[in-house]
Amino acid sequence: MEELRSEIRSAFEREQAVHPPAEALRRDVVAAVTVHPRGAMNLQWVAVAAAVLIGLAVVAGLMSSRLAAHRAPVPGSSPKATPVVDYGPPPAGVSLLYVHDPNNPAWLIGYDWSGTPRGTVKLSPDLVQDPSALQMSPDGSGFEVGGTYKGGSGVFLDRLGRPIPQPAPSVEAAGAMWADDNQHQCLLTFDRSTFTWGLSTELPGQAGQRVAVIARDRSIGQTGISLAACSFQSDRAILMRTVISSISEVWVLRLSDGKVISHHSFGAGGANIVASSDAAYISMMPGTGADVAPGAFGASILRVSDWTVVGTPRVANVWGFSGDDSLLLADQRQADPLSLLEVVDWRSGAALWHDQGTSTLGGFLAQPGGRAFALVYTTSGNVTPGIPDPLATILIVNGDGSVTKFPRLYAPTW
Repeated sequence: MEELRSEIRSAFEREQAVHPPAEALRRDVVAAVTVHPRGAMNLQWVAVAAAVLIGLAVVAGLMSSRLAAHRAPVPGSSPKATPVVDYGPPPAGVSLLYVHDPNNPAWLIGYDWSGTPRGTVKLSPDLVQDPSALQMSPDGSGFEVGGTYKGGSGVFLDRLGRPIPQPAPSVEAAGAMWADDNQHQCLLTFDRSTFTWGLSTELPGQAGQRVAVIARDRSIGQTGISLAACSFQSDRAILMRTVISSISEVWVLRLSDGKVISHHSFGAGGANIVASSDAAYISMMPGTGADVAPGAFGASILRVSDWTVVGTPRVANVWGFSGDDSLLLADQRQADPLSLLEVVDWRSGAALWHDQGTSTLGGFLAQPGGRAFALVYTTSGNVTPGIPDPLATILIVNGDGSVTKFPRLYAPTW
């Protein structure tokens, strides 16, 4: 490099010797610089400003790339979705209502019965390929994915969403219901080789226990048996035989030894039955084959121990009892999804709350041991990728008739 500079300098001196500059050139240059002293400074400021702008652009580019890395979308999120909030591990011993986080269906948000978020359960994504297949226990202390709800083998989870190792499931499983202790399940089985209906109980993580053979039924398809109540607190289960679409008979069994406590048959037209969670009461409405005028009040409350009518609330249809058996979720219309829903004290007949009959009831859950109901009003038309469909409006109707509404639409787990 130094040799190249020497050669350039020598060539310049030779050229200058052949063509010397004018004598006044140095004086003219100095004069020009003296007249415009700011020109060089202006060029310097332009250079400095350009350097500053380039530096700012580089810094901005780095910041934007870092922010983009921190704002990477979670699986299942949509561009307009709000950030996922982690409420921490759910508290033990608190009854919670779980919904799927709209931004990440593998996360469950647990609300308490005052409508306050209290915890987040983070599930393995492979367990929630179909979010509707996940069902919580009545108090949210455990979950089941698949299982007899969907006809598969089922996976039980603890309150933190961790799988519970389970013995091989029964291939005869035909239906299941969480017990009122929120730990056990009653499991209905059907042996297709012998056409035999049976009842078992199971505790997640342990082998099932056979309770009793209920009936033998060769006309499967036209008739079926289902569970109405499973109570470890009262040591009773209520099972119903359905013919076409009405209940023809009811069994009350003791879970501890399988003994039939009572058996009741209904006359022509059958009945529609809803049981309380502790198997102490049933509501009985005329079946679809009964001769009942449209909109007629037909519900009666019977005490299971002696089948005595203990109440006749002025409602056409009963959806369920409250957890303490004092209230009913009912409506004034029979077989109509756009129900005039009410929460009724069935002993006094007083309606504590009612809606306007403009929404579709998609499901409900009674507060374990309490007086509140969580109602699911379904919506339609959701096409957002990655978000469970349909989302629903969720209301908590308290025992005093007051209402708490969840802050946004959710997919519930009950």
